Amino acid sequence: MNLFCIFFLVILNIFMPVICWAPLAKSAQDPTTIAEYISGKILDHDVNPSAHGLDGYVVFNHRVSPVLDHVDDSVTLQKLYFNRFIILTQFESIDAWQKSAGVSLVDIAQVWLETGAVINTTRYMSIVASDANEEGASPANNPEIQTIVKFSHNTSQVAYISGGNSDDPMGFGFKVVDGSLYAWHTDNDNVEYTEQITGITLTNWNVYRAVFTGGSKIEFYVNGVLEATMVSDLYTFLAGAFVMYKIENTAASGRTMYVQNLFYAEDFFN
Repeated sequence: MNLFCIFFLVILNIFMPVICWAPLAKSAQDPTTIAEYISGKILDHDVNPSAHGLDGYVVFNHRVSPVLDHVDDSVTLQKLYFNRFIILTQFESIDAWQKSAGVSLVDIAQVWLETGAVINTTRYMSIVASDANEEGASPANNPEIQTIVKFSHNTSQVAYISGGNSDDPMGFGFKVVDGSLYAWHTDNDNVEYTEQITGITLTNWNVYRAVFTGGSKIEFYVNGVLEATMVSDLYTFLAGAFVMYKIENTAASGRTMYVQNLFYAEDFFN
């Protein structure tokens, strides 16, 4: 930059008045001041429920993060949700469960249901309504079940992981036939309805979750992924139990269902 340009800028800076843009009108046709216009845009943003909610924005990232890292002790007991009937266990004991022979607590947090080698042997464990002083898995009360299960084999077996009672049968959850996995529920006449779920290795530990909402739909998740939704021919009666695990071998060979962790919840009855 030459000396003339420098001199010109210095003179311009000395004699040009300082302009405050905030109180000026946007234009001759719009008397809204620039400050008012900016404030309006900020208010529009503040009341927009989707602000920052797009993929990659802060609210979106907070909502989908697997861990919400808040300050220690910032979530108090009064903020937690305790107005549901809840069964939550890591199987420290199975004394209160109704169960067949062949069901054992092998370690803390792990139960084995073992058929043995006699064909068509059934093993089960359940929490029935009378045990918990409730009325069973009622569709109207939004029951849900989540548990961790694996199988010793993927052949010659029929098994249920159910909210409700699969022995009636009436309930909802998951059914296993040989190595195939199905979303499963019954209707009021105890007729079974299934929808196959593929891509799951049954001999691995998997997290199974089924959510019955408003008596009108059941959503089935495996390892956190929604695999099926069923909305037709759902049962409306009270089931005979809250939870049942059941396995039967269909060949003269032992089959085992391994179970860890159970969460079951539903709204309280009025």
